[in-house]
Amino acid sequence: MAYSSNTLFSVFNDLHPGSTAWAVKARLIRWYKQPAFQNKQQLGSVEMVIHDQDGVRIHVAIKALLYAKFKGLLSEGELYIIKNFFVNDNKTTLKTTKF
Repeated sequence: MAYSSNTLFSVFNDLHPGSTAWAVKARLIRWYKQPAFQNKQQLGSVEMVIHDQDGVRIHVAIKALLYAKFKGLLSEGELYIIKNFFVNDNKTTLKTTKF
């Protein structure tokens, strides 16, 4: 279910590709820096595993260009409200979570 006046927060099982009108409350379990594919000295992305109130875990990726915006703000174990984000299917062979 997308964010609306009737529902403050969605759970991960309700998310689907095609909308950015989401608001979730999630706990950051683990985050780590992923090097760029062709240059291991450069940052490729910041990867995270988060879970919602139902304990459902998802994998999150933040592009390297946006890392400066979040640098110093993320702490494992903390609860965050995340709004207006893009959902995409994970079609990679290596998966950190089921979703």
